Amino acid sequence: MLPAMTDDGTCVASFTEEDGYIRFERRPECHACDLNLTCRNVGILGEGRPGGILFVGIGPGQEEDASGRVFVGPSGRRLRSLCAIHAEGVPVAFCNLVGCRPSRNRPTRAQAVACWDRQGHGASFLEVFRPKCIVALGEIVAGFLMFSRTAAGIPVSKMRGSIREHDGMPIVVTYHPSATLRRKTVSARGAQFLQALIEDIRLAARVCRGEVQRNVAFVRSKEMPPGPSVVIDTETTHLRPWRGSILDVGVVDPDSPMSPRIFPRGRGFPDERPAGWQRILGWNLIFDAQWLPEWVMDVPWEDGILIHGLLFPEVTARSLKVVGPSITGVVYRWTKSVPEMTPAERREYLSMDLYQTAISVGDLLPRLKESPAARVYPFVERLARRLAGLSRRGIRVDVQRVYDMLRASHEKQSSIIRRLREIAESVGGQLRSKDLAESWSFSVSRKDAIDVIYERLKLPPHTSPKGGLSLSSSARAELTPIDRTGFLGLWGDLIFEQSKAVGTYLRPLVTEGWIDGNGLAHPVPHLVRRERVGPESSTKGAGGGTVTGRVVWTDPPLQVFPKEFRQVIVPRDPQGWIASVDLSQIEPRCLVDLTREESMMEAFNAGQDFYRHGMAVALSIRPDEVTDKIRRAGKTIMLAILYGAGPWKVREIFRAEAGMDVSLPTCEDLIRRYRRGFPKIVGFAEEVRAKTLGGIPQVSPTGRVRRFDIGEDAEMACREAINWHIQSYASDVNHAILLGFQDRSDLFAVAPTVHDANTFEASSVHTDPSPIREELSAHYEKAHSFIREFLGVSFETRISYKIEVGRSWQ
Repeated sequence: MLPAMTDDGTCVASFTEEDGYIRFERRPECHACDLNLTCRNVGILGEGRPGGILFVGIGPGQEEDASGRVFVGPSGRRLRSLCAIHAEGVPVAFCNLVGCRPSRNRPTRAQAVACWDRQGHGASFLEVFRPKCIVALGEIVAGFLMFSRTAAGIPVSKMRGSIREHDGMPIVVTYHPSATLRRKTVSARGAQFLQALIEDIRLAARVCRGEVQRNVAFVRSKEMPPGPSVVIDTETTHLRPWRGSILDVGVVDPDSPMSPRIFPRGRGFPDERPAGWQRILGWNLIFDAQWLPEWVMDVPWEDGILIHGLLFPEVTARSLKVVGPSITGVVYRWTKSVPEMTPAERREYLSMDLYQTAISVGDLLPRLKESPAARVYPFVERLARRLAGLSRRGIRVDVQRVYDMLRASHEKQSSIIRRLREIAESVGGQLRSKDLAESWSFSVSRKDAIDVIYERLKLPPHTSPKGGLSLSSSARAELTPIDRTGFLGLWGDLIFEQSKAVGTYLRPLVTEGWIDGNGLAHPVPHLVRRERVGPESSTKGAGGGTVTGRVVWTDPPLQVFPKEFRQVIVPRDPQGWIASVDLSQIEPRCLVDLTREESMMEAFNAGQDFYRHGMAVALSIRPDEVTDKIRRAGKTIMLAILYGAGPWKVREIFRAEAGMDVSLPTCEDLIRRYRRGFPKIVGFAEEVRAKTLGGIPQVSPTGRVRRFDIGEDAEMACREAINWHIQSYASDVNHAILLGFQDRSDLFAVAPTVHDANTFEASSVHTDPSPIREELSAHYEKAHSFIREFLGVSFETRISYKIEVGRSWQ
């Protein structure tokens, strides 16, 4: 054990053990800070069983101060009860940053440092309790342990759900149990905090059981990965080099591997490829390498972020730089932020970073070769190069048109506010607003709007999860039909103008540095999972990269750019063209190709509509008897049956989608006919469900690997697994067709993928769009050969597409 000591060497803490339960006691001699002057009880600093989870809180509360125990108050009792249920037999122990009750339950930075560091309680806790995982309870604790001993850090919502590192040990960040008590758990927010806490306790237990690999301390190795390789790593604040955002480029040269070179802001980096640099190992080449000299794009890559994303797709892009090397067993510790470093410290930091990259990538490569993902990696790496090149090249933004649209939006908002104010005054209310001309928007009093809607117009009250009156989209949708004044409809238009058109899409184009001095935007492609989603969390909305194969774009967010605003994306040449090719019903076509369902494949190859044909079979009618309403309902019904829906759900879909009241016996008969008519599709869904429930990893036709955690909602996990197979295949098919254009000099991808569409900038040599349509059509007719070439699979279902050509991306 490491005893806690005062500056003069006096021991101020000791521990006792009885039946494996340890109590870590503080003695009265401690005077390292002023907290001992106000606390009631010197008591126990920590207690619990060793070898499992160590929960770290802020400090004792009122009941802890009175009893001399830790975590015995309301929040402590809740945490202990949750551990008893969800830690599943893993030993747990509890301690705090400070041993005495702090003022307002929040210690100062000096008090926390004095107790945790100077007295050595932190090191003693780790020595005595020997935790396999640390759980930081709340933002203050996480910030102190992980970010330079500051008393605050990043919000818990941005840190939880993944495994991080503290002194060579895994650490999980979660909400303090008091957060689940401040709001009644019947509220949506309180229930959200409680569920998150439960998920993170389970995650920590999985780490302790060895189901998730733990971190170890960084040790510099003198052995570089074999082969003629060079390691490159780029430190950036953001990918905007036209604003000087590249900080440093570090290189480990194979000729002198123990002397890494740092090129500040990239200055001095070789403009031509040195002779010995045959291969590049990097950790985030997809994000950074496009801003290095052109030759970097032409040499072989081994990109750690792509390899890791294929092997461990549950980890997000945001945390790969920290978590990725941790899983390979190589991490390093550095507590200072970049601005605080001296030149010597900065060089040491970058050197460690480079070695971490080299060893991590070298360790991941053998794992990749043993994984089914080895088959898809060359395709993903090739796609990464293509997208990096597109990001570097950029897309033209008509800045003048952006300003014109901003001004038009501002005038529309002003007109809406005038009308809203007239309605408010007509019923005895008011609507105060402020013109924020510099941001092309208005600040409007929400309190006044609520007063008009619920007090003056007497509309039925809608409450938010917090209990207040709501102006949400669902409330507006229900109340607008009974609002004879039109106030709510106008209010919805105003909110859209401010939060969507102006704030999310248009204004950032000219205010956030998305456009360089040449009028080009350089959208950033994310080929790995972007949103923060932990191993125990729902994967809904996570999308992108190694998860589904889709690409997520940021700065600007092209994949969600509304069609009415796409006109700001224009060709570089004023006489140029932009063309977009959308794959029609690609996901059901991929489902049919996955299952080799003959009747559906014949229908597709004959040019029939998938959903119309499917509903004709299910309803035992001719395809021409399937109305548009039935077809629309069929899109949802056929997927619902695939997910295992029963007759009640099918009847509900008929009512919602087609406005039809269909009897339950008819719905039962429809399900039977569907299952009988498409046995291979049904069999595929049942096989995926069985693998999901059995915890068996799923492998897509192209080699992507994914394990689905059933958690508390097995049905949701099964639906996600079925959808993942279809979406990942469809995304890879679309991108394989995109890669077929890489050798064309007269067509350049602009926004290369927006769900199931590819967008191209065409050469201005064409005076009309006809030749462009012909060229694109000829290319897409060769889609099956591109799929075979890049994905190594034989796609037998016919591919259909729609081509649009115009002067802007609209």
